[in-house]
Amino acid sequence: MATGDIGLIGLAVMGQNLILNMNDKGFTVVAYNRTVSKVDDFLAKEAKGTNVQGAHSIQELVAKLKRPRKIILLVKAGPAVDQFIQQLEPYLEKGDIIIDGGNSHYPDSIRRAKELEAKGLLFVGSGVSGGEEGARHGPSLMPGGSPAAWPAIKEIFQKTAAQAYGEPCCDWVGETGSGHYVKMVHNGIEYGDMQLIAEAYDILKRGLGLSEDEISDIFLKWNKGVLDSFLIEITANILKFKDDDGEPVVSKILDQAGQKGTGKWTAIEALDRGAPVTLIGEAVFARCLSALKEERTRASKVIAGPPKEPFRGDKQLFIDDLEQALYASKIISYTQGFMLMRTTAKEIGWNLNYAGIAKMWRGGCIIKSVFLGDITKAYQKNPELESLLFDDFFNKAVHNAQPGWRRVVAQATLWGIPTPAFSTALAFFDGYRSEILPANLLQAQRDYFGAHTFRVLPGKENAKFKAGEDIHVNWTGRGGSVSASTYNTASSGYMCGIFVVARLLDSSSSEPGDSEAFEKLCSELRKANANRGPDAQNSFTLTSAQLRSPKAFDCSSNDSQPSPTLIVDLYASELRLRGEGPVVQPHVRGKNVLCWNGEVSAQENDGEKLFNILCDAKTPEDIRDVFASIEGPYAFAFYHELSGRLYFGRDPLGRRSLLIHRPTQAAPYFILSSVSAGAHLACDFAELSTEHLFSLKTRSLETHGDMPTAFQDSLDAIARSCAMKESFYSFVGISLRYFTAVNISQAEPAKVNTLIPGEDPPRLQSLDEIPQFLEQTVDEFISHLDRSVRLRVQNIPDYSPVGTKPRVGVLFSGGIDSTMLAFLAHRHVPLEEGIDLLNVAFENPRKMRVQKEGNIGGISRKHAKPARLRETSKSNETVSYSVPDRITGLQEVEELRRLCPERTWNFVRGPCPRYLRVADTGL
Repeated sequence: MATGDIGLIGLAVMGQNLILNMNDKGFTVVAYNRTVSKVDDFLAKEAKGTNVQGAHSIQELVAKLKRPRKIILLVKAGPAVDQFIQQLEPYLEKGDIIIDGGNSHYPDSIRRAKELEAKGLLFVGSGVSGGEEGARHGPSLMPGGSPAAWPAIKEIFQKTAAQAYGEPCCDWVGETGSGHYVKMVHNGIEYGDMQLIAEAYDILKRGLGLSEDEISDIFLKWNKGVLDSFLIEITANILKFKDDDGEPVVSKILDQAGQKGTGKWTAIEALDRGAPVTLIGEAVFARCLSALKEERTRASKVIAGPPKEPFRGDKQLFIDDLEQALYASKIISYTQGFMLMRTTAKEIGWNLNYAGIAKMWRGGCIIKSVFLGDITKAYQKNPELESLLFDDFFNKAVHNAQPGWRRVVAQATLWGIPTPAFSTALAFFDGYRSEILPANLLQAQRDYFGAHTFRVLPGKENAKFKAGEDIHVNWTGRGGSVSASTYNTASSGYMCGIFVVARLLDSSSSEPGDSEAFEKLCSELRKANANRGPDAQNSFTLTSAQLRSPKAFDCSSNDSQPSPTLIVDLYASELRLRGEGPVVQPHVRGKNVLCWNGEVSAQENDGEKLFNILCDAKTPEDIRDVFASIEGPYAFAFYHELSGRLYFGRDPLGRRSLLIHRPTQAAPYFILSSVSAGAHLACDFAELSTEHLFSLKTRSLETHGDMPTAFQDSLDAIARSCAMKESFYSFVGISLRYFTAVNISQAEPAKVNTLIPGEDPPRLQSLDEIPQFLEQTVDEFISHLDRSVRLRVQNIPDYSPVGTKPRVGVLFSGGIDSTMLAFLAHRHVPLEEGIDLLNVAFENPRKMRVQKEGNIGGISRKHAKPARLRETSKSNETVSYSVPDRITGLQEVEELRRLCPERTWNFVRGPCPRYLRVADTGL
């Protein structure tokens, strides 16, 4: 009979102590470890005389647990977690719970929860803080994940957790991934607190010349006031601790600080979210700087700082100032940490209990302090508090600390003592309270060299600079109105990410109904398209006033009933394939706008030439005939000022992707996008049909008022023509020689299957719905393909001495074609033989640049944005060959292993270095 309340895998010190803690609270724990002998040792020693049970296998562990089974993993973050989950799955039932209590990165927790919930299992990612001591006597626990799991684990978790002021330091954090996210931010704040204390120690020792004993007494005094905390307390104890010779041990420790990476995760997350979490970032960088010990030692001998002068002021007053500086900087650190959590929760859709999070940190963890009680009160008073600095208590505290805070930072600067955390905290405070920052100059610089546009300052609008518009100035007097003419670049080949969105704003409001969801949707799609085109990104916005062209529309309307405002955003990103540099898109001339992802000519800048032709077109037929002449792959979106229409489409063979979301009541926006990654589930994306080109009458959208209904009435399908009009090109002055790489005769691709009746074939939702008239053709196709594969793989000579080496290899990119060939080969190759899947990947140096510097999104390396903070455990080779064929290949080999587990599938990586590709360009 199963008697275990909860199981735990991983018998390192943390695991053993947490088991003993739960046992003390009256729970029966079943312990398991990969090294089985460790289970027996633990039961014979530390757990002797307790109710702890042991298990020698995963199956035995699960069998000893009551339903629903609850199993905690306290193993090293990463692959080990996935391995134990895979081992547990076969023995678990629907509703059983897996709890990851390690320091996993929150995206891994989100992934694991989705995978397990699809199988009926529940997943909890729980932060555990407090170290070995906390695990034994009461940690801070931060669980988040499958909500259905919380009632089953609540009693165990809250009784096991530390107790502060009569309350458990544990509560439900929120949705999937949030538990480990909150723990990550906790660790980042921990980095900040430790760095601030280290800087205070440095100022007291090197600045005031105090001894470790004197500094310890100061910290003990501070620990009785507003700075009362675990870290201040242990710092005082550390400074008092002496070696056998009477010297403080701390003075003998090498000044190189290590790190496990969770602080870096927080800093990187802040950069990715655009949250100014500067103090944690500086704390991480301070540890990085400490690691340069030998270099710093050499620098100290050759780089002079300010002369060392003794402090001539009142030492006690300065120590009081330092206490205030530490307190104010600590407030900033927590302000930034909670700001990051709020930003992420808003973007992901989490509902975090900020007062509960602060309450959880009051005991059992490294950053526990009295200070957290004040944060709890602030969020209890106002759960929607934007910033701790808006709370009356913290606003007053920082205001009172300002004078001393500034004196400390100034004096440390005069001494030449580095205070990155104190200084950045003060800089953030001054920046956050500034109505005007010099970012106007930054944006002007970006517009000068990259045509990134800017918005006008409220109150400075005029006929040229209009409110709410993205404006570009021709700073040099050369080039067009929006292009980055200062570069004079040309690119004859590129791939582009296209993102176009049109929405209506009600006349009584300035935002669509669900503006927060809409902005999140646009942000995710822009990011996804930026990843597709890392070399350059830009956008252009058209509003109702611009779309009302007197040349194209009858503008008479009933002024007593104002129309909603129509806004069309056109965004493009570029991946340069050839040429000296990218060309910023969208192409803009007046109100004509083109987003182009395609190739017309191998010799010229096809996008700009094509754009000039389109701008001069007079009718929809003219525009249709332009695209009728193009045989290369393409997808495009083009707003034509003269006709007031938005044209879009793909080449007849569909070689470039363009997805469409038609407006619905749930998501009332019209969207075109090259990719749909990150889009909300309410958006129903489908690949745009290649049978027609399309045009959207923008004015009728606005006058109708209801986007889903108006869209159907405003959309026209333009049948493809069979030949282009030579007279049209003569009219615009463009020679047919422009299209030297084009087969002028254009026609719809012939239907492969002549059995399909009529001109309007049925649309299939799945292969299970293949109509009868297609079944014979499909069966014949599979039979022919299978026979071809069989003839190729049978009777291959075996030259290996033992007859076990693979004789069959498949050139394998992970596409449906190569995957099908591999699967068919499996039918005809003896099972004892493996099959080699030969995956050729072409080295992409850009991957290395993006890995090191981030997606710079600029025009040239000379003007690249500053490098992003980034850490990776991948080798240069892994990164540079992380291209689509390699990624899809790795995914599909796992699918083959799942479908054919009895077969040995050998994924053979075939790298193609860049120098070979460069040498081949002349062929």
